[in-house]
Amino acid sequence: MIDYNPKLLLKIFTEKDHAESLLKGNLYMRASGYFNALENDPRKDDKDGKCPIDLKEHNLKFVSDSGVTLDFAEISDSISIGFPGDDKVPIFCAVMLDQNALDITEDVQGNYTLRFKKEYAKEILKFGQYAILLNVDEFIEKISAVGSQRDLIFNYGCIKYVDISTYFNPMCATNDTPHHRYFFKDNSYKRENEWRLVLTNKSCESYSDAITIDIGTLSFSQDVFELESFLRGKFQLHKRLEDTP
Repeated sequence: MIDYNPKLLLKIFTEKDHAESLLKGNLYMRASGYFNALENDPRKDDKDGKCPIDLKEHNLKFVSDSGVTLDFAEISDSISIGFPGDDKVPIFCAVMLDQNALDITEDVQGNYTLRFKKEYAKEILKFGQYAILLNVDEFIEKISAVGSQRDLIFNYGCIKYVDISTYFNPMCATNDTPHHRYFFKDNSYKRENEWRLVLTNKSCESYSDAITIDIGTLSFSQDVFELESFLRGKFQLHKRLEDTP
C-alpha cells in the first residue's frame, strides 16, 4: 500500500487575475447561498447547507397552541431544515489531491507520481480554466494566524459524500453547531473531491455577496497554470532530503 499523505489543494478559477489575487494573500469567500441559486452550472446544489429530512422515515408533527396537529408527511415526502442566515455563510472551496481523485505510484526513492483519474478530471474541468496549487499546512497556518488576530472562527476539512436525502435526522435542526452540515454533500458530487473552509462567526451581506480576507502572501505556489493541461498530464512529488533515513 502506498503511504501517501495528501498535502495539496487545487484551487480553480474562471479568471486568471483572481488566481493571482489569492497568491498575493487575498482570500475570497463566497456566500453559501450563491451556489444554491446557480442555474445551469455544475456547482449548483440547492441542498448545500441544508438538512433534508425524509418524512417517510421520520414522522414529524407540529402541534399548535390550540391543539391542532399537523402531520408533515401528509403535505410532502421531504423537507429541508436550515437556520437563519444559512445562505450568507462565507465558504472557500478547493479540490483535495488525494487517493480518491488521483492514481498514485511510488518509486524506490519514495517519490510520488500523480495523475488525475479520468472521471474526476472530467468533472473538475467544468469549474474553470486556471488553477494554483496550495500547500494544506501553509494555508491552514495562514488561516489560523488571521483568525487569532481578527477573532475569526474557521472550520475546514474534506467533504463527506453521503446519500443526502436520507443521511440527516430531525435532530440536526437543533444541533448546537449547525455549520457541520456544510461538510456533507450528496454522492452525486463526489467527483468534485472537495475540501472546504467555512467562516462560522461572520456573515456576508446577502446570498450573492462575498468577503475578502487578507491572509498574507502564499509562498508555496508561485504560478498560475492552465487547468486542462494540468489535468491531462502528470506531476511528481519528490521526497525531501530531511525525510530520508
